[in-house]
Amino acid sequence: AETFVRVYRNAAKFQPRAKVSTWIFTIASNLCRDHARKAWRHKVFSLFAPDADSREHNPTTPESRLADDQPNAGESLALRESVAEALAAVDALPLKLKSPFILQVLEEKSQRECAQILGISEKAVETRVYRARKRILNTLEHKRTSS
Repeated sequence: AETFVRVYRNAAKFQPRAKVSTWIFTIASNLCRDHARKAWRHKVFSLFAPDADSREHNPTTPESRLADDQPNAGESLALRESVAEALAAVDALPLKLKSPFILQVLEEKSQRECAQILGISEKAVETRVYRARKRILNTLEHKRTSS
């Protein structure tokens, strides 16, 4: 619903260079990405609060919670940083590469579906996803070697 509200509010800003469906998809994907970022930032991890599943099946004590196989704080932080870096690398892609990458890799759509949504050939989808992956890997590799 929020996508269509944004489309309505920004209709005057639409550039006829792109297809309307591509423009709407871009708005929707940006909203989804923004929502995921906000949800990630606001997620609270509690060391002693049992998960909903474990609470129902196996109540735990703080001591047993500390002894389980959950990642430690350092591992959790490293994982969050890696995810944030990967999302930033995807976000930095030009729209021409970002849209096919998000559709095929993250949303798991077929090349045919991606081609229909974007109005390009299946081969173009394949090429753009390949180039997007290459850029993302280069960005992440550069980031790791420079830190």
